Amino acid sequence: MKDEIGARADMVVADVANRDAITSLATAISAPFGAPDIVVHAAGINTREVADDVTPSGWDQTLALNLSAPFFLS
Repeated sequence: MKDEIGARADMVVADVANRDAITSLATAISAPFGAPDIVVHAAGINTREVADDVTPSGWDQTLALNLSAPFFLS
């Protein structure tokens, strides 16, 4: 449909919790059109746990996805 109306849009799927994937994502995004004007970061995680039950790896995953990914995508 985008070709029929002349739209210039695309989407790329990546594991944004992985910093190496963010680098690859930046390359893939820039390839068709150059530097993006808008990036929609629609990823996030919200684990509902009692603070005493949060593991270090779970905490790291939450921070990687909710804080680090948007920062490094900017």
